[in-house]
Amino acid sequence: MNDTSEPLPAQRLQLIGDEYWLPTCSVALPAISPYTESRPVALKMRCRWTTDPAAVPSWFSVRLDESGAKHSFRWSFWVYTKTLRDYSPVGLPGAHGADKYMLLCFGLAGSGKSSFFNSALTLMHEGDDVVNTVASGGTLGHNTTEIKKYEVPSANFTLLDTWGLDRNNYKDEHKVLPALLDGWLPGNWKMDASVRNQRHELAANHFSRNTRRVHGVLFFVIASAVHDDQEMETLKVSFQKVKDMGYEPIVVLSQADRECAGCVDDTLGEHKGLSELKSKVTLPKPELASLYSFLTLSQLCRTSAAAVLGIAQKEIIHCVNYTNSTERKFETDRLTYKILDMVLHNAQHFCEADRPLRSMQSLISGDWENEDAALEW
Repeated sequence: MNDTSEPLPAQRLQLIGDEYWLPTCSVALPAISPYTESRPVALKMRCRWTTDPAAVPSWFSVRLDESGAKHSFRWSFWVYTKTLRDYSPVGLPGAHGADKYMLLCFGLAGSGKSSFFNSALTLMHEGDDVVNTVASGGTLGHNTTEIKKYEVPSANFTLLDTWGLDRNNYKDEHKVLPALLDGWLPGNWKMDASVRNQRHELAANHFSRNTRRVHGVLFFVIASAVHDDQEMETLKVSFQKVKDMGYEPIVVLSQADRECAGCVDDTLGEHKGLSELKSKVTLPKPELASLYSFLTLSQLCRTSAAAVLGIAQKEIIHCVNYTNSTERKFETDRLTYKILDMVLHNAQHFCEADRPLRSMQSLISGDWENEDAALEW
């Protein structure tokens, strides 16, 4: 845009190289008359060492060759969400005709699942504002008491919310978790309902199961509760149920910003300030604590959670959500992108494996290997 009384000559706009961007990118700018409106130009930018959007910096700089003037620009992480939108289950054998991935957010009550939905919807939203579609909890009770679906605009995945895990729900005799994963439960299913008692009604509605079957799982763990033995045992039982049904859930350490304020402005970094909280952490084997003295709390939580849940550390990621903020933040969107990319990647692998939809008989009996197991109806 030229808002001066002098014409701007034709020139080239050159991307300034740094540790991330290559300096070989430029674009020709036309001459611009005085007081002329904005002229859009397309600058193709190449990075030095990775194409992972999660590693992209929040700004870039350019220089005009005629005047030598340097300008820096910040941008929204929304421009990278095309990678997430390109995920699709269409044509994959294990999708059984579903046209969208179903992503389940599961975890302890009060673990920030609802806040994550708002962060995910904000990331996939083109505007500058923060989306607050989902009411977040923060109380001792259950903020969500029935199954809810959140459609993501212009994307091939749906986010599925449920009531939080505690010591009194999702028990084996209720069969709720396997029924939820395998697509038996409708969208308005209440947390106090019994699959066993309503199995006939559910079986009669099997024709739409393929659209409800879960393909990927985000397993939320409150960072401050990682070393609570009772909480972790509750998580471990349900986590194993999910694994037994063929899923590779991504473990999300939520509310990381409550443990370290620095996580808000550097969501993918490790922060030394977290080490001050090490004294509050109890390893599974306290006598080995000295061996882990070099770890930050964030690393320590991942190490302990990995040991308790029996998974690789690469399957654990922390989470920082929009809570009181009304403006989008590049760092928050970047971390949310990484979480969604990880679970969509696993959802794709789940569908490629072509796991069958199981019968109601095998669901109630728990016999996943023998679909013809006898069952008293």
